[in-house]
Amino acid sequence: MPSKEELKKELHTLIDSIEDENILNVLHEEVAAYTKEKDIEEDDLTDEQWAKMQRSIQQAKDGQTITVDELFTKMKEWRTR
Repeated sequence: MPSKEELKKELHTLIDSIEDENILNVLHEEVAAYTKEKDIEEDDLTDEQWAKMQRSIQQAKDGQTITVDELFTKMKEWRTR
């Protein structure tokens, strides 16, 4: 498993290689959500958003996840649609 510093370096390299502004905006939104100082509270979400989040948490607990490589492959497929 790569160290934290190795992962950061790889992420920087990957991000630097992206030219599509839309993809960069999506990545920015996703990363920004993890760096907020304030935790998400149930009151901040609609009932549908809260339910989706709970399903996602359960899926992760059940091991229903994908690797970063799989994510980038899927993102590449989405861009070519």
